[in-house]
Amino acid sequence: MNLHDEKGDVLRDSVLLLGTSSLNSPLWSLQWEIVFSLLLPLFVVAAIWFRRFWVIAAMALIMLIGLADLINVVGPAYLPIFGVGVLMAARRDRLHAWATKLNSRSWGLLFVASLMLLNVHWVAPPFLMARAVAALGGAVLVFVFIGSKLATSFGKGPAVQWLGTRSFSLYLVHEPVVMAIAFGLRITDPLLVVAIAMPASFVLAEGFFRLMERPCHRLSVIVGRFATKWAGPTQQRLVTQR
Repeated sequence: MNLHDEKGDVLRDSVLLLGTSSLNSPLWSLQWEIVFSLLLPLFVVAAIWFRRFWVIAAMALIMLIGLADLINVVGPAYLPIFGVGVLMAARRDRLHAWATKLNSRSWGLLFVASLMLLNVHWVAPPFLMARAVAALGGAVLVFVFIGSKLATSFGKGPAVQWLGTRSFSLYLVHEPVVMAIAFGLRITDPLLVVAIAMPASFVLAEGFFRLMERPCHRLSVIVGRFATKWAGPTQQRLVTQR
């Protein structure tokens, strides 16, 4: 908690590209999400270029994550995972084709394996390739929810849908809520802090989603439709056919 006892840097936390303060630590990941958003056209073009060799490209990106982790270079350690996601989105047809060849036992094994890979840095001694292993686990878990009927059905449940749509808002607001309760009410019992902060975080996340996140989503849809219309049918066919 002592990390939060510092002077806030509102300008840097608002721009994000120059890094963030520790006042709200979840903002650190937003820095790389903003960078990815700015580079998204290049990611899409690269996914089109590597469409035929997308598995090799995805594995190369995961290896790049491990290498960047090894030499402690931050950017290449985080940005490649976005590239893996773009490649999977570009070849979702291939993922569905693979899914038809798997039975329930295979899906169960993949699900367990993905969770183990994602959490290996929590349950195993520290090792340098942990971030790359976790990235592979995340990709496998996404594949499970794309192809497994049971996982898809579970993911479409109302509770999971609510948590999924509000998860980003919850991620952004939960730490200020926890800190405000701990410092403001001078509570030292961590269980009591959790008991108060958890429902408060859910309520605040819902408000943040309705007032900020959902309007931004709607704006992005409008911009996307305009860009698609402006691109014309020739460019659209180029993206969908390659």
